[in-house]
Amino acid sequence: MERTTKKMLSNLFEIVAKELGKSTITYDNDKKVAIVGTWRIDNVPVYGGYTIEEIANERGAIHHPFGMRRMKPSQFYDFLHSIWDGILNGSIQGVK
Repeated sequence: MERTTKKMLSNLFEIVAKELGKSTITYDNDKKVAIVGTWRIDNVPVYGGYTIEEIANERGAIHHPFGMRRMKPSQFYDFLHSIWDGILNGSIQGVK
């Protein structure tokens, strides 16, 4: 099994977020506010690894759209791939 890199996670995350209509640009520098509804990857190895956060208000509060469970890089990659596979299968079957 090959090593899961941050670049691999970032690329797959961008694809999944885009397909689900989520932006990954989380801050508006001109207005100095967080952009509500955008997604970002949060990684805290001490707490177990990766998770997805969604910006909940303009001050940057967050919630976890897929739960608070954190995953090791390889688990997170598999998790993102499961979402991507679901998107592809839904598109093939005409569900979107």
